[in-house]
Amino acid sequence: MAAASTVVVNSEKEGMLSFFRSNKRRVLLVSGLLVLFVGAIISIIAFTSPQFKSLLFPEAAVPEIQFLGGGDGFVATAGEGEFLYIKHVNEDNNFIQDHELVAGPVERTLQGNHARAWRCSGDCQELTTIVDGSATFGRVEEGQNVIFYGVDDDPDGRGTSLRVQGQVVRNIKDGSMVFSGSFAAPRSGELQAVTQDSIGVFMQIEDGPAPTPSPSPGPVKIDLRLTKDLIGESTREKSELITWRVTVENEGQVAATGVTVEDVLPNGLSFESANATLGSYSVDASLWTIGALDVGQSETLNIVTILTADPGDTVTNTAQVETANEEDVDSIPGNDVETEDDQDSASVGVEATPSPSPTPSPTPEPTDPPVGGPEPTPTPTAAPTLTPTPTPTPAPVSGPSSTATPEELPAAGIGSPTILGIGAGVMILLGVLLFAL
Repeated sequence: MAAASTVVVNSEKEGMLSFFRSNKRRVLLVSGLLVLFVGAIISIIAFTSPQFKSLLFPEAAVPEIQFLGGGDGFVATAGEGEFLYIKHVNEDNNFIQDHELVAGPVERTLQGNHARAWRCSGDCQELTTIVDGSATFGRVEEGQNVIFYGVDDDPDGRGTSLRVQGQVVRNIKDGSMVFSGSFAAPRSGELQAVTQDSIGVFMQIEDGPAPTPSPSPGPVKIDLRLTKDLIGESTREKSELITWRVTVENEGQVAATGVTVEDVLPNGLSFESANATLGSYSVDASLWTIGALDVGQSETLNIVTILTADPGDTVTNTAQVETANEEDVDSIPGNDVETEDDQDSASVGVEATPSPSPTPSPTPEPTDPPVGGPEPTPTPTAAPTLTPTPTPTPAPVSGPSSTATPEELPAAGIGSPTILGIGAGVMILLGVLLFAL
């Protein structure tokens, strides 16, 4: 029986070998196609993986920046291989003057209550200082990568926007006094940083693929955006001076002309004064005449009023773009539609008059009881309630240190995407060899 089984097995092997010899080319052809198919699938998975792309095209490393503190007399230090970013202030000890880059090892004592210091490690570059305005960093082509980082001197302010050809690409307002990141330019044009705070920023345009020709653009339009803000607390006392701020910015692709803004003061406000960074405001016409606004240009109007409303009332002040010669991309000037971005409102409440404390009733004088009658019961006198006065908490001189958390950048090395790529190459090579046989 054992010999018979051996004969059957050998017969099956011989049959398989005979089939392979007679169909050698077909077997190799099918095997080669299968190997090429598997290799192609692995290649697609590997090359569409962001991790694999990051290994082939590594991004520039963003330095690490740490906020140290500030104030007059604050001592900032940096070690070997580190740098200090120091914010200097003007003679009035208030507004930012510039950001200085100092190489370590160094120890510096700050001057001025509004001076600040940051420690930077890595590839630290000089920062461009912007104070409530804008700066241009050159032309970027569509698809090119832009890295940025910097420091924000007013993390509670209105923030900063990064723009390409006047269009907002990234808004920065994280409250950490440090920011960083990168983005691919969605279009070609001038690279700008626009802020209504005080910042120091570095922006770098990296080499990228050759730009592809863009289709012929349609008609270019303006994009006027208006914001209205109340300066200070939202609740005030009657007869107090109130400052309202109106800001108009052209976020479109072409300059705007003939721009005016209507700001009618409602009942409860009495005009005191006004000043504008461009043009003038007429209280009789309730009109701020601006004129022309270039792409990315922003102008501000401050109106000072006296609060005349009654205690407990709320006064709402509204402003809107009244006229512009060009067509706006997403709004119509002067149409009183509050949902459009060319109209905005702000409100202030009038503090209510506190209710007077109740006056205790006087104690009646005792009278002689009638003869033979009961003794009168004296009326108790209510003691006035004393309200404790809260003790104000002193503000800290300098805030705690905070460390920037740049966007995670992939570390170079051999990972699973690389193994996939190597495996794909081996499979394709095997397929070619099988075809060659």
